[in-house]
Amino acid sequence: DEEHHIDFLETQLDLIQRIGLELYTQKHVGGLESGD
Repeated sequence: DEEHHIDFLETQLDLIQRIGLELYTQKHVGGLESGD
């Protein structure tokens, strides 16, 4: 669903603005490495 995808992206962008790109990247890269 395109609307859901847009909502997801807007949520991710808001998260990046709040915690910063560095923390956001660490969270997602770390999650991938740990198999989370």
